[in-house]
Amino acid sequence: MLQPVGHDAHGRRGQGRGARRRRAGGARGGSGAALAARLVPLCNGGDAGGSIRIPASFCGVYGIKPGAGRVPSDYTSNTTWGGLSQNGPMSTNVRDSALLLDILAGPDPRDPRSLGQAKDDYLAAVEAPSVNGLRIAWGGTMDGQPTDPQVLALAQAGAQAFAELGASVDEDMPAVATDDAIWAFVTFMLTDLMIALGPAIEGGQGDFLPSMLLKWLTDAKAWPASRYAEALHMREWHRHWFDELFERYDVLALPTMAVPAFPVERNPKSIGGRDVHPSWGFTPFCLHANLTGRPAASIPCGFTAEGLPVGLMLVGRLGEESALLRASAAFEAAHPWAEHRPPEFM
Repeated sequence: MLQPVGHDAHGRRGQGRGARRRRAGGARGGSGAALAARLVPLCNGGDAGGSIRIPASFCGVYGIKPGAGRVPSDYTSNTTWGGLSQNGPMSTNVRDSALLLDILAGPDPRDPRSLGQAKDDYLAAVEAPSVNGLRIAWGGTMDGQPTDPQVLALAQAGAQAFAELGASVDEDMPAVATDDAIWAFVTFMLTDLMIALGPAIEGGQGDFLPSMLLKWLTDAKAWPASRYAEALHMREWHRHWFDELFERYDVLALPTMAVPAFPVERNPKSIGGRDVHPSWGFTPFCLHANLTGRPAASIPCGFTAEGLPVGLMLVGRLGEESALLRASAAFEAAHPWAEHRPPEFM
């Protein structure tokens, strides 16, 4: 039986001291906090690099980023982060996310990037969930990315729990290269933000931006076109690498985040005794699903000794959101989380 750290023998959650002063995640942190407080039953959000899954992990709720094109969007927007963003649901349980995705997903002629084929019945996928025969790979820290020991232990235990449910779990997944992927992702993100915010900055109205972001955007404006072209090449090679992985596996399991929720305005500069970039060192795992266009979900899999939630991320095959929802629902049925709420809201 999976026994999350931070619970007693009866499954009661830890005290979570200072939880109200912790980051709820971005960019849908407000949605994650509202779900955790049970102010709303479900939310819709956009995920260009983890903005559904990051708050889902930090707030102890469920969130799924569908594959690229599964949910249509406003094609006229110029802030799409290089086509990486995808709308999807967040909720306190898997079934509600499946219900909302049933409503959101489907082809739309107004968005040429939306998938043309009909979607699955996502609600039906979670009614009698089973993972029998599913091939799951535990990706660990990918290529040795610094990860909080408690987070890693809880996520690994969550991945191993699928073996008890009938799946095969391989703990020798080949390492996924991260540094080049982060470089490509940052290139897409800052270039697109510069397109969106450039007119305001050039008009002397960029004072509302944090000074570091303003500097990055100014630098991005001076990048040569060759940098963006190189990032496109890196993304294609990254997609190819994931294509090869999914010839062997049906689902990849990873920690959603490298750390639990940290204090507001105190981004970690080191994790596990190793220096990390304060802007993205705490989230090295989420962006790969965006770069490759694959569906990915964050499932609550336990709590730290301080009572902070931890998420397990599942990444699926292209076009197989149903498989992720089915696996998520099977995990939830065996290890329910919805009744574990922060003490402040009980």
